[in-house]
Amino acid sequence: MLPEVWTGTGFSSAEVYKEIADTIPGPSVERLQEKAREHDMYVVGSLYEIGEKPSVIYNTAPVIGPSGEILSKYRKTHLFDASGRKDLPQAVMESEKVTPGAQLQV
Repeated sequence: MLPEVWTGTGFSSAEVYKEIADTIPGPSVERLQEKAREHDMYVVGSLYEIGEKPSVIYNTAPVIGPSGEILSKYRKTHLFDASGRKDLPQAVMESEKVTPGAQLQV
């Protein structure tokens, strides 16, 4: 299990999350597939995914099996919006960047 948006959080600027977004499958997931095969393990970790339309970005966690196949993927449905919190130096509004998924995967 990798951290959420393990390829980068995209919080450093208003647009960088688009630059680090990838497709699934794509180069980032292909690297995870290689490691899953190499170590005969399951791998899960979210990244910014370019949707069917390039202007749509999801926070997506692919589930990769030990043989490297993509078994499933979960597009985050409940986005992290935190404004006015004293423990954060600035507001984090994931919904301003990311489109929520439409399904809860089991």
